Amino acid sequence: MHDKIPMPIYLICPTGIVGGVLIAQLLFPVATEIHEKCKALLTLAVRSNMLRTNNKYIARKLKSLQPATANAGFNGYLFFKLSRSAEARFYATVIDYTVTALLSF
Repeated sequence: MHDKIPMPIYLICPTGIVGGVLIAQLLFPVATEIHEKCKALLTLAVRSNMLRTNNKYIARKLKSLQPATANAGFNGYLFFKLSRSAEARFYATVIDYTVTALLSF
């Protein structure tokens, strides 16, 4: 097999995989924290508007707002939204496939 696959492939693939996992570990918590804080901020805004004013237009406008979130997808197809559950699912998938790869050798 060593004569069929060039040596740089053996160096580039593991480096790329480790780099991708490190980038995901850095960006997933930030993206999920932004999503959770926006959700809490919108809930607080709706509650404070209900207590302070009786303006139905602003209440409807606040209820219709969606929290800021990042979507993962390709070419117009949405795979998933970055949230706490997606973060946990990502780490579980990485661990599952890592264990599978280690057991296959």
